[in-house]
Amino acid sequence: MRFANGVVGQQGAYFDGNSYIEIRDSNSLDLSRAFTFSVWLYKEDAGAGGYAVVLSKGDTAATDDNSPYALFHDYPGLSPTVRLTKDNRWTGLISAGARTDFKQWHHLGVTWDGRDVKFYVDGVLTDTQTWQGPLPNSAASLLIGCDPPGVTEYFRGMMDDLRIYNYALSDSEVQAVYSGAGHATPTPTPTPTPTTTPTTTPTTAGTALIAGSRTVAPGSTVQVPVNFQNAQNVGSLGFKLGYNPSVVQVIKVSKGSLLASSTFTSNVQSDFIIFGFATPQAISGTGSAAVVEFKALGAGGSRSPLTLTEIIATGSSGATLSVNAVNGELSIGQKQIGDADGDGKLSVLDALIALKMYVQALPLDLTVDINKDGRVTPEDARLIMERAKP
Repeated sequence: MRFANGVVGQQGAYFDGNSYIEIRDSNSLDLSRAFTFSVWLYKEDAGAGGYAVVLSKGDTAATDDNSPYALFHDYPGLSPTVRLTKDNRWTGLISAGARTDFKQWHHLGVTWDGRDVKFYVDGVLTDTQTWQGPLPNSAASLLIGCDPPGVTEYFRGMMDDLRIYNYALSDSEVQAVYSGAGHATPTPTPTPTPTTTPTTTPTTAGTALIAGSRTVAPGSTVQVPVNFQNAQNVGSLGFKLGYNPSVVQVIKVSKGSLLASSTFTSNVQSDFIIFGFATPQAISGTGSAAVVEFKALGAGGSRSPLTLTEIIATGSSGATLSVNAVNGELSIGQKQIGDADGDGKLSVLDALIALKMYVQALPLDLTVDINKDGRVTPEDARLIMERAKP
C-alpha cells in the first residue's frame, strides 16, 4: 500500500491487491445503533477474491458477533454490499442495485439509522432496504481493503477520504460530503500502465478528431460522437474508427452537426467504420463530425477501444492539413444515475434527453429517474440540471 494523489487531497491510498490497513479496535468503531460509511473509490478491477472489499470489522470466517459489519461489492466487484451481523450470525447481506464501475472515480455512501440501509452513489440515493439492529460490539480490528480469512479478499485500486460515522447522515449531508470534494477529475490511476478513463473528456491543442467515451448498460444502445476540434478551413476529411465487434455492434452512422452542409458517406466493416466528407465551402469551428450508435453486446465490465486511424484532411485550397487523433472507449456497465448519454457526467444534455423521454420522443430509460418514482418526468430533468457539474 502506498499514497498517491486522490480526489480530495494528496494522500489517497493505493492498494495493490495484496495489502491493507489495520486499525486497532476502539469504542468509536462500535456502531451498534447507526452508521455511515463514506469513501471515494477508484477500482482497478474486482480485486483479489472478486469482491472489491472496502472495509471489514472482523473477518468472513467469523460468522458471529466478532464480525459485526463489512462493506464490499457483490461478485464480480460491482454492486456495493454490506454484511451485518446479529445474534451470532449474518442476518444482513444487503446489496445495492446501482453499481460503481471499474476504472472510474465514484463516491460511495452507505447509511443505517437502526432500520433503513441506504446506498448513495455519487451523492444520489439509489437504494433503501430495511434491516433491524442492533449491531454487536466487537474487539476485532478494522481492516481497510481486506476481508480475511478463508479465501482472503483484497481491494485493488485507490481509496480517498474514507469516513466512518456512528450515526446516519441525512440525504443532504451525504450530498454535501460528495460535493465538498470538488469535481476536478484526478489522475485516474497511480500505476505506471496508462488506462483510459471514460469519465474525462480528452482534449489536445490544435485541430483534432476526438472519439467520445461512453458507458452503456449490457444490451442497450448509446450514441458516441466523433468531434472535430478547432477545424480551420477544412474542405475534405476521411478517417477510420476501429471498435471491438465482440463487445459492441454498430447500429447507425449519422453525419455530425459541424459537417451538416458537407457531402458525407460511411461504410461499416467488421471491426471499423470508414468516413468520408467533402465540401466546396470551407468549414471551421468545433462540433461533431459524425455520430455512431452502438449496441452493447459484451458483458458488464467489458470494454471496446474506439481508435481513430488513417486521418486525411485538406483545406479549401487542397493543401494537406494536420489533424491530431484522440481515441475513446465504450465501457459496458451501469451508468451513473441521471447520466442519459453515458458520458460519465450530468449535463443540460442529459436533462434534455429526460424531457424527450417524458414526451415519448425517446425510449424510456429509468437510469434517468433521479427521484426514483418509477417514471421519467420534467422533475427528473430539473434535478439533473440542478446537479449538473459545471
